[in-house]
Amino acid sequence: MIDTWLMSCRVLGRQVEPTTLNLIAEQARRIGAKRLIGEYIPTKKNGLVKDHYARLGFTLIRSDEDGTASVLELPTFTPLDTFIQVREDLTSTAIDIHHP
Repeated sequence: MIDTWLMSCRVLGRQVEPTTLNLIAEQARRIGAKRLIGEYIPTKKNGLVKDHYARLGFTLIRSDEDGTASVLELPTFTPLDTFIQVREDLTSTAIDIHHP
């Protein structure tokens, strides 16, 4: 379950979302997860990301007045194409993201 996905509106639409999903999916697979579940809970300020999970390839599993829940099956997930290159330094806990 993705507890919280928080991003600045300044990065939306700049391929940070698919890059982040690729990282989340990779880590989830490493710990043995079979699926990711993301929830959208509507507020006055977050309508811009109402379709966030759908745009990333998640399948809607619930929709009601409290929001939506969507699932991404990890066994069939292929990392999304993005121009952002992520390099992990295995000697530290930092992840270095390079944008050409």
